[in-house]
Amino acid sequence: GIGPGLLIATALLIMVQIWCRLKGYGKEDGANREPFLKVTFNAVWALMLPVIIIGGFYGGIFTPTEAAAIAAVYALVVGLFIYKELKLSDLPQIFRASAISTGAVMLIISAAGLFSFLISLSGIPAT
Repeated sequence: GIGPGLLIATALLIMVQIWCRLKGYGKEDGANREPFLKVTFNAVWALMLPVIIIGGFYGGIFTPTEAAAIAAVYALVVGLFIYKELKLSDLPQIFRASAISTGAVMLIISAAGLFSFLISLSGIPAT
């Protein structure tokens, strides 16, 4: 699968390059760009999130489920107190949207489990 994957990736890169040149995309990309080191220094708190998750998981400090909880708390603290992009008044709306998304996913999972149970009960896999 590596050969066809590289061939498709190369074809897509060439197609995007031609498309961007025809449409003029990307000519002004660097006009208002801040220096790389300054942006990286400002984003160090956000960039620590994957390090905490992977380091804690592979270091044996916590399980994947605990890593998800720690990542959520860390992101909340960073968003509220360090970057100040979140407000405490936004939290109820954020939690509500999260609960709705989680409920939808759990409904799909429970329906799939019921479907799997009924298929097994009917004996279709054995036939």
